[in-house]
Amino acid sequence: MTILFTHAQNALRTDIEVKKDSIDVLINIARRLESSKTLSAAETYYTRAFNLAKSTNDNFQILTIGLRLVEFQIYQSGNYNDAEEVLNDLLKYFTKNKNQNGIVSCYIDYGRLHQKKQHFVSALKHYNFALEAVESVTDNNLHWRVYTARGNLLRILGDDEHALKDFKNALKYVNKETSEYDKSLTYINMSSAFEKIQLDSCIYYSELAALKCSPKTNLRYCNLAYNNLAWAYHLKGNSQKALNIINTNVDLNKVEYGSFDNLYAALMHTLGVINLNLNAYDKAITHFETSQEYFIKRNDIFNIVQTKEDLSKAYEKVGKLKES
Repeated sequence: MTILFTHAQNALRTDIEVKKDSIDVLINIARRLESSKTLSAAETYYTRAFNLAKSTNDNFQILTIGLRLVEFQIYQSGNYNDAEEVLNDLLKYFTKNKNQNGIVSCYIDYGRLHQKKQHFVSALKHYNFALEAVESVTDNNLHWRVYTARGNLLRILGDDEHALKDFKNALKYVNKETSEYDKSLTYINMSSAFEKIQLDSCIYYSELAALKCSPKTNLRYCNLAYNNLAWAYHLKGNSQKALNIINTNVDLNKVEYGSFDNLYAALMHTLGVINLNLNAYDKAITHFETSQEYFIKRNDIFNIVQTKEDLSKAYEKVGKLKES
């Protein structure tokens, strides 16, 4: 019986390994389809990978693949109802298995889903659920993610002071030896929160974020830091220095448009405002039009309205009253 049991164990192990290999294949196909913007087919492969992951009973695999599918549905395909169904499925599974890490991750993504739908009250409610649930979790990264997510929502809602408190709490959970990216991203968030409170602090934290950046390295967090730094100097009345910061440090040809943030569109808008202030109206119009195009793709209502207003000012400056 011992020999038979060992064989059974080996067979089970082999079956799990085969499933994991198949999951990797499906995910790689999905990523290639996503990169080529073949979104419907990509979602099919992500869904197949998730369904296969569920049959492994591997908590890490189920959570990782499930959240990858959810994030695709939120930020790429826009299938919000499907995303909610997957989250419901995940939350039910991790609640049954008393896996607190999985529960917290689900609440974070519920918040992100409702935030993307601009259901801000519901988003805040789910981030608060995540904060309550994470109290019994020892994973520092999960604490960082919850405080960062809620802080970013509070920034959108205009509550910069409470957002700043969340970002300061997030900083406490950064592993300073291994998570340079998380630390820099937190400094960037803090700089944003200081925009309307204290510009010198906005500059200080932007510079901290960019401390280990080299010009035109095209690292995402570096470009975010340089954008915030340029914006702060523009607000201080030094638009020429702001322009020099971007021209010296950011290679605009290498900045990719991402589904998770507005980096490229934000850089275009920042350049538009700077050039408008420097009376380079044609350049301002070009940057505003590019920025607006990408904000429309993301259905980012607030930034669409803001960019449209700035574009109208630029049109007026060149006498294009019909466009303004």
